[in-house]
Amino acid sequence: MTTRRPRVEGRPASDQGVSIPKYLLLSICLSVAYTEPFPAATGADLIPQRGWTLLVLNPSTFDGIKEEQTRRQDGADSFGRAPMMLAAAEFDKSGPTPYPKNEKDWPGVGVIRVFSFMTQNRQYFWSQRQINQGAVVFVGDSNIGEWKTLNDDFVPLHVANVGIGGDVSRGLLFRLKEDVIDLTPKAVVILVGSNDMSAKEDLALLMSNLTSIWKALRDYSHSLPIVLCKLPPRDNPEAPVSTRDVLDLNSRLDRLSKSDSKLALLDLYQLLALPDGSLDPKNFHEDKLHISPAGYKKFHDALLPIFRRLNVE
Repeated sequence: MTTRRPRVEGRPASDQGVSIPKYLLLSICLSVAYTEPFPAATGADLIPQRGWTLLVLNPSTFDGIKEEQTRRQDGADSFGRAPMMLAAAEFDKSGPTPYPKNEKDWPGVGVIRVFSFMTQNRQYFWSQRQINQGAVVFVGDSNIGEWKTLNDDFVPLHVANVGIGGDVSRGLLFRLKEDVIDLTPKAVVILVGSNDMSAKEDLALLMSNLTSIWKALRDYSHSLPIVLCKLPPRDNPEAPVSTRDVLDLNSRLDRLSKSDSKLALLDLYQLLALPDGSLDPKNFHEDKLHISPAGYKKFHDALLPIFRRLNVE
C-alpha cells in the first residue's frame, strides 16, 4: 500500500513525500503521449508554437541575422489553440540540416524568417521520411500546414504535408531537398509567398526564389508534375498586403508556367474570392488570412482535375 504524508503548503509536489507506483507512472506517460491520433497531418498540433524565438533578416536593415522576440502576425497556428506538448519524445540523432545562422549561407535572396518551432516541425518531417516516400507532397506556409484533413481528403492518394507556418520562399528553398525532393515525390503542390509579402518583400526577389524552387525541382526530374498555387485573397489588418501586389505576383506566375508543360497553376485568388474580387469570408477563418474548411474543400475539388490532367494517381 502507498503511504501519503499530509501536504505541506508552499512545498513543491516533488517534496511532499508522495509515492506513486512505477506502473502508474508508465500509464500516465503513455496516456499523455497518445492523447491525439498519431501521426498528425504535419505534427503542428504536437509542437509548442508559443513563446518562440524569431530570427529575421532584412538585408537593407541588418548586417547579418539578428535574434529578437516578436509577436507573430502571420503564419503558424493563429487560432489561439493550446498545442499538445511532446511527451518524452526523442527524435533521431541524425536529422535535418540546421537553419544557417549567417545570411550568406542561405540559398536565394530576400527576407529570412526562422521561428524556433520550425526546427521541431522539420524534425517531425524527418521522422516521417520513410512513410512519406513517393507521396504527393504539399509544401508551403500555414495555409498548407494547417490543412489538417489533407490525408483523409485525398484518399486513396498518398499525400504528405510538409507545410510550416510562417515560412517564406527563401526558407522553402533552403529545406526543399530534405523536406521534398528526398521523398521522391510523385508530384508537388506549392503555396508560398504570403509571408514574404507581409514582410514587404520586393516582388522581384520573391519571384527569383519561386523560380529557383521550380528549377531545383526540374533538376531533380524533368517530368515531375508541379502545381504552383497563386496566392489567395487576404484582408488581415495586422498583416496588411495590398490586393494590387497580390494580383501582380499572381500575374508573374502566369509567365513562369508558359515554359513548362508539367507545371500547372491553380488560381486560388479567383477560387476563394467573391465575384467582385474581394475575399469571400466563407472560405477563410475570422482572421481573413487562413483558409477555412469550406475553402479547403474548394482547394481540394480544384486540384482533382489538375491531378487527372497531369496523370497523378
